[in-house]
Amino acid sequence: MLNRFRHLELLSLIRSRGIPDSGLTPLQMYGSKLQSLNLFFFSRVTDKGLSYVASESCKSLKHVDLSLCSGITDNGVQCLSQNCRQLTKLWISGCDKILGKGFQGVSPTLACLEAKNCPFDSEGVSAVLSGGIRMSRSRKKNLGRSLPPIGPLQPTMDLCGGRGGSRRPPKSSIVAGNGRSNGSIASKDFEF
Repeated sequence: MLNRFRHLELLSLIRSRGIPDSGLTPLQMYGSKLQSLNLFFFSRVTDKGLSYVASESCKSLKHVDLSLCSGITDNGVQCLSQNCRQLTKLWISGCDKILGKGFQGVSPTLACLEAKNCPFDSEGVSAVLSGGIRMSRSRKKNLGRSLPPIGPLQPTMDLCGGRGGSRRPPKSSIVAGNGRSNGSIASKDFEF
């Protein structure tokens, strides 16, 4: 089907439960113009499928939504972030196998990352901050102090700044908590 859409710039496969990784292989041939890919809750996609997306022909990707894709790990994120160097926005909320280490060396163009309910550890947070999302050294230092020991807690990262057309400087936060309303929460707001 994709051979009919060789100039496709946006592809959304939301909640595609029956399509396996191999369903993404046509992107290797026909994804050269693809700028935005939404795989939200694409329940059968794994790192292998993501490697098809991050192929030579998908170098134009700028926005990728992998939220609730439970088969994606740091290996898939690393493949995407190292091969898609124009990536500016990435959503991985609910991807419980991503610890953040796959962001080491991420493209400096990555300006927006939403990673709610991902089990990032301190090494993963450092990897995320090593790429395109820029903060001053003092803010990075203070950010590290604000997080409690990760252990069973699940950090929430929303480094996208304001939603919509806000003209204010982006403000973001990293919140660590166990996801329950009675759990302990620590947070740090910062501006870039």
